[in-house]
Amino acid sequence: MPRRNLLAGASALSWLWAMRSGVAAPPPVSDRLSIADTIDLHRLDQSQQQAHLDIFRRLGFGILRTSVSQRGFDPLRADIQHHERLDYVRMAVRSGYRLKLQVGGWSGVPDTFEREHPDAKIVNRRGESPPPGYLSPWYPGLRALLAAETQTAFNYLQVNGLLGAVGAFIVDLGPAGEPIYPAGWVMRQRSEDGMFWFYDVHAQAAFGRDMQQKYGNDLRRANSEWTTRFADWSQVQIPEPKTKPGPMWRDVLLWYRDAKRAIVRFQIETCAAMVARYYRGIAAPQMLVLLPGSHLPPGAIERAAEEGEGGYAIKLMFDTDWLIDQAHAHGCAAQYTGAENETEIRYIEEYIRAHGYDLPLWAENAGGRPALDPGHLADVILRNGLFGLDYVNAGAVLQADGVTPNAVMPRLTEACARLLQRLPTRPGR
Repeated sequence: MPRRNLLAGASALSWLWAMRSGVAAPPPVSDRLSIADTIDLHRLDQSQQQAHLDIFRRLGFGILRTSVSQRGFDPLRADIQHHERLDYVRMAVRSGYRLKLQVGGWSGVPDTFEREHPDAKIVNRRGESPPPGYLSPWYPGLRALLAAETQTAFNYLQVNGLLGAVGAFIVDLGPAGEPIYPAGWVMRQRSEDGMFWFYDVHAQAAFGRDMQQKYGNDLRRANSEWTTRFADWSQVQIPEPKTKPGPMWRDVLLWYRDAKRAIVRFQIETCAAMVARYYRGIAAPQMLVLLPGSHLPPGAIERAAEEGEGGYAIKLMFDTDWLIDQAHAHGCAAQYTGAENETEIRYIEEYIRAHGYDLPLWAENAGGRPALDPGHLADVILRNGLFGLDYVNAGAVLQADGVTPNAVMPRLTEACARLLQRLPTRPGR
């Protein structure tokens, strides 16, 4: 189906009348409206949890973006929160929601793994590591670990009868599912103070080996390019920022980017293989690739190489164009994680059109202030013909009790009503 063939749903007027009049028939919902839930289950009993779910179902949300457990899917390493979350997810499914789940293990590796394998952590030049879940792309056991975590996730869904309830899988490509190196806020730095994350022991060792291959084992040529005097490939080290501008820093940046690309491709292919295996012969859920930040303009890496460092976008290594290409190549949809930025939305849409891709594009807002203006998000979606809205997060329109609407709720209600006029719907339960 063409990506812009958005079927007409129920009218906003009839939907609002049904919600206000208290009629028995539930309002329609759309599987193009996804609510990202941040509910604290410890504070709510089951009746409150149900009331919480009902609020968003009546607004028209047909998809719940959530997790089944805090850290990984394996019940053997889960605590009481795991069981509470599973009960809640089952309640959501009974209430008529489909699920949008992040799978792949990168952000869900259990704390015990990092305690047992401290060398697996990503490291900056200060020797610092982010909180658990940020593993080095150069860790030798990373791919086997991620493949096992993905397998465990799909098996868990199958055992608990949830495979059929999944509407979309977000491929886990890094922190919070986003294919970036850790952001500054993770380390409680200012957001513009990003850092490079290629100083762990495995990264250092990999750089020398990869450069040896790049230069065909010709160390003399590498030394000439870099203006260095390494006597052996084992001595090759990643320089500090601003110490080796020019060809060597260009090699560092491209190597940094390509290491992330290799893991992203591996994760997409692993998830696709699991979807094909577990949904053999039946309709498979949509796979999603997240697009974070803003695209790198032409020449950005070259300019960073000349200065021997690079700005925030280079340090996180945003890779929008390549990610769009990968999403298209693997039959995925894309989801931009800062949809309040309409300028970037237009860039992404133009790139998709220019390449002739039939690529659905979800709009996801950043948390905080953008969540307080859902009307703007609806405007962006409708002006640009986007696939749907992943609203982050439920807490933005509710008071602390998780069930009482706050002053933002009417804005979200109006935004959903407008979107439901354009998005395909299905009967609510």
